[in-house]
Amino acid sequence: PSQPTISRFYKNVSLEEARKIEALNCYFLKRVRNFTKRFILDLDTHVITVYGAQQRAKKGYNPKKRNRKSYHPLFCFLGTYRDFLYGVFRPGGGRLKAGYVIKFLRECLRRLPSCNELIVRADAGFFSYRFIFYMLSKRIKFVIKADKIPRNLKELQFKPLYEGRVSFASFKKFGLKYVIIKHHEDDRYEMIVTNMVEKSPQVIWRFYNKRANVENMIKEGVFGYNLDSIISRKWSGNV
Repeated sequence: PSQPTISRFYKNVSLEEARKIEALNCYFLKRVRNFTKRFILDLDTHVITVYGAQQRAKKGYNPKKRNRKSYHPLFCFLGTYRDFLYGVFRPGGGRLKAGYVIKFLRECLRRLPSCNELIVRADAGFFSYRFIFYMLSKRIKFVIKADKIPRNLKELQFKPLYEGRVSFASFKKFGLKYVIIKHHEDDRYEMIVTNMVEKSPQVIWRFYNKRANVENMIKEGVFGYNLDSIISRKWSGNV
């Protein structure tokens, strides 16, 4: 069908109908992954820039098109299998609040079959101690990038690896492990927080970096399924 035909179809889609389609996808995913005992949930965000008067589009974080209105959807993928588990189409603008992130994770967990081990990987946009405490209360393992770096880095002992291109330091506090990574090429720091305290800093860093595959999955959605194409001015049609 032509693009105008598809647009007219989606304009008539209600939120209730969209939720029914999503529930059907969830049903089939549970059937396929019913015998899986270990899941890795990769959480990520995406910016979709709009150029019209679309409902609920707002100005906010948009590194490519600053001061343009956008949507800011959240995605959850099964890291091992590249399955899309759940997503939320949300307005742009404003920082992700901890309560919203916790609600998002609850919906992700509701769509999973029972398993023995669950690990969450997320970038700094999802970071908050309230979110961390929630995962601890549910006995969920996690590896999440911190949104801030401590100031007292000089007190830490960094160990160079990978021919001196990267150095690691770590410390434990309140049952959590903090891994500081220094990139010598651009003098950049990043910090990862995890409750898998028995793992070495190098293992934690490499495990977190595998989350980068989410970007490829989102690109597949953009180039293969026109994820960035906003086809309707109505919020329900775009959802």
